[in-house]
Amino acid sequence: MSEQEERKRLTGSVFENMPGGGLIYEAEGDGRILAVNHKLLEIFECADRAEFDALTEGTFAGMILKEDRAEALSSIWDQQNARMDSMNYVGFRIETKSGRIRYVENFGKVCADPYFGRIYVVYLIDADVKFLTFDTDPLTRLPGMHRFLDYTSRFTEINRTNPNAQVYDFLYFNLVNFKTYNIRNGAEEGDDLLKAFAQILREAYPNSPVSRLGDDHFAVFTDDDSASKRIREVQRRMDLLAPDHPVRFKAGIFRMTKPESSQRCLDYAKTACDSIRTQIDKDFCFYDPKVHQHLLAQEYAEEHLGEAIRKGWIEVYYQPVVRPTTRKVASFEALARWNDPERGMLSPADFIPALEKSRQIDRLDACMIDLICKNMAEQVKQGLPVIPVSFNLSRLDFFLQDMFEVTETAVKRWNVDRANLFVEVTESVFTQDTYVISNVLERFRKAGYRIWIDDFGSGYSSLNVLKDYHFDVLKIDMAFLSSFTPTARTIIHSVVKMSE
Repeated sequence: MSEQEERKRLTGSVFENMPGGGLIYEAEGDGRILAVNHKLLEIFECADRAEFDALTEGTFAGMILKEDRAEALSSIWDQQNARMDSMNYVGFRIETKSGRIRYVENFGKVCADPYFGRIYVVYLIDADVKFLTFDTDPLTRLPGMHRFLDYTSRFTEINRTNPNAQVYDFLYFNLVNFKTYNIRNGAEEGDDLLKAFAQILREAYPNSPVSRLGDDHFAVFTDDDSASKRIREVQRRMDLLAPDHPVRFKAGIFRMTKPESSQRCLDYAKTACDSIRTQIDKDFCFYDPKVHQHLLAQEYAEEHLGEAIRKGWIEVYYQPVVRPTTRKVASFEALARWNDPERGMLSPADFIPALEKSRQIDRLDACMIDLICKNMAEQVKQGLPVIPVSFNLSRLDFFLQDMFEVTETAVKRWNVDRANLFVEVTESVFTQDTYVISNVLERFRKAGYRIWIDDFGSGYSSLNVLKDYHFDVLKIDMAFLSSFTPTARTIIHSVVKMSE
């Protein structure tokens, strides 16, 4: 038989219909290529075998990008010597006919052939095929997070040295209140919604990797520069799914202008998404370094609160409360400040939400109460007049610690008068679990502390609060005073009358 006939003998219907690239080459020298299937030609963007041979010089070594060649061939040789009868694996880059750089994975095994001697039978898979084949979400049939990160990481690596690489966006999507939707409509309809959203993303970004990261979180990797326009179209189509109860989402966008870790890029996109979680008027947000600095500050506060308390970085700042009739200071409101030796003065907008989120706010407030009492004791010791101080308790304080006992401990330790301490809570603490909160406040009242309510009229439960609880002072929300219209004046007058 001729060599051409022997080559045909090596191949068959199985070889031609492999889902990836099929390749047979001689195991010696540069690896003269004996046979390829149509899928391998597609991977190299070649119309026929002649174009493929011209591109690769007809050898396995010629298939590999020059920069990866020595390492890839060495790896195959080492694996062949170590495991003669086993499948070996190596990953490397190739350059297609159009000049595109792609990452491929090569699975091969040495076989003995009566005509050609030792040959390699190879299954070669490119990142695109692998991306579509593995780690698939069973509900939406979208790739999962690991495949998404693997694909984008390889893509980023391939383009690391390409000066003409395009700008790519990482998009992070989070469906708003999906758990509520599930409870209201049932798990089956919730699954249908996720599948519908996945299909909308596929159609909005037809040439881009789309992934379901988990739960109601999705990601897209795209070079489309009209991100905002497409996101608006996605929201428009989501609104059509349930016109009576529209399902909203938030989206964060990170624009990758230089190669970076895919995980980090996705984290940046998530940070941008989370930053608008409570903003009703915004559906999407581009990542901004300021958002990143805010995130780092929050992480720092969460991790270093204990150290800050031990080393005295937490300080009390006193804001005067002035009586308008006498223009004299009636009391002070205690404000927490974090004076860090390395980072300087941390913003309360950074550390207070972070400590609430990490459920450590009670430790900060307990520290503040002790510092307030300590400062009062110092004033008494120096013969200075003691002015009453109000301190704030957050809603979480009532559930994380017994704040009444915390306060009593500080009062007894520093021997201060309870009448000089005002417990201040915002109206929002009464939105739920009011029984627990009212019991704690009643213990404060019976012990001789005064109770203040802050931000009264901010829209939670104003009338119920006045009906069910007694407060010594109401601090009316600034929204009524910032625009002192006749209507605002009437409301304030009514509030004063109701509270008498």
